[in-house]
Amino acid sequence: MRKILIILTAMALSLLVLSTPVYAVNIFSNSETCGGQAASTSVCNEVNAQTKTGSNPVLKTLKSAIEVISFIIGIASVIVILIAGFRFIIANGDAQSITNARNTLLYALAGVAVAVLAETIVVFVLGHIG
Repeated sequence: MRKILIILTAMALSLLVLSTPVYAVNIFSNSETCGGQAASTSVCNEVNAQTKTGSNPVLKTLKSAIEVISFIIGIASVIVILIAGFRFIIANGDAQSITNARNTLLYALAGVAVAVLAETIVVFVLGHIG
């Protein structure tokens, strides 16, 4: 089961990496790159259009990656919380089993809180950059 989960995670991450666009242009300042004769090329036209609309492809890719990772963390946390609940049910009054189930639940909730805080910080920073 663990090998299958690792393989599926690797496949999902490889799709994320393989589907990212590649631009050979300075996206932060196009005055140096798209000046003079190169100003009429398709790359410079695209960069100028993106600059006018405020859509930076790198920031879009980062935001998409963050959304995918957050979705995966959300699914994993629901699974771990369900496992913790199942462990509570099968504890059958055993103090050690109840403690283990409680710790599983607490760690899952702490992980969700850290993930939400991390996503909030990254989205805030990307919002101020772009």
